[in-house]
Amino acid sequence: MAKATKVKTAEVIVAAPIIKVLKTAACPSLSGKSDLGYEIGVDSQSGIHIQVTSNSGNGYFKPEWIALSAIQEKFASTPVITSFQLNVLFKGRSLNNSGFLFAVLKQEGIVNSSIDNPRKYRLGDVDAFIARVNSEVKPEKEKKAA
Repeated sequence: MAKATKVKTAEVIVAAPIIKVLKTAACPSLSGKSDLGYEIGVDSQSGIHIQVTSNSGNGYFKPEWIALSAIQEKFASTPVITSFQLNVLFKGRSLNNSGFLFAVLKQEGIVNSSIDNPRKYRLGDVDAFIARVNSEVKPEKEKKAA
C-alpha cells in the first residue's frame, strides 16, 4: 500500500475591498429595546454594502460589511422574508447579526412589515433605496471591509 504524502499548499489571501462610507445613521432594533448604529457604503465597483456598527443594548454582534446584492439574492425566492435568511451571509458567530441587519433594512425601506402579520416581512422598494444611495454626495470616509 502506498504511503500518503503531505503536500503544502500556498494560502491565498484576498484583500478586503475598500468601502467608501456614504451614510452613518441609527435605528431601533426590531425589539425596540436598543438603538443600532449602521453605515451604508459603496465599493470600487459601485456595489452597495451595509454594516451594523453599534448597539446600545447588551446584544453582541460583529461589524461586517454585507453586500446589498447578497441580501437581495437571499430574499429573491420567497414573498415572505425573515432575518433568519441572512444568517448565512455572516462570517461571525453572533446570531444577533442577522436580526440587527434586518432592523437596518427595515429602517431603510428595503423590507416592510406584512399587512397580514406584522411579525412577517416582505421586500420593500429596493430600487428607491438604491437611487437614494447613488444620489449621495462625496463619501465621508473609507473603511476596509472585515
